[in-house]
Amino acid sequence: INKVLEIGPGTGRILRIFSELNCETTAVDLSEEMIKYAKKQSPNTNFIKDNILDIEFPDNTYDAIFKIGKYYCLFINILLSYIMCKK
Repeated sequence: INKVLEIGPGTGRILRIFSELNCETTAVDLSEEMIKYAKKQSPNTNFIKDNILDIEFPDNTYDAIFKIGKYYCLFINILLSYIMCKK
């Protein structure tokens, strides 16, 4: 996994982890304030201020797309384990 998209990155904490694993990270958020905050955590991430429903990405642009929610811990741990094994 090399290219990761996060929808609604919040503080950018998870993006920082992917960035440290040499993944190319992109995040989409509606809030300029949250983007400013997340940029402090993950300065190498490409941030897009927009509604994810209004953006069209070409097929296969990202290897992983995620939205952190209530049950993210298990998914993120599995995804990070996979990335670390492949690097």
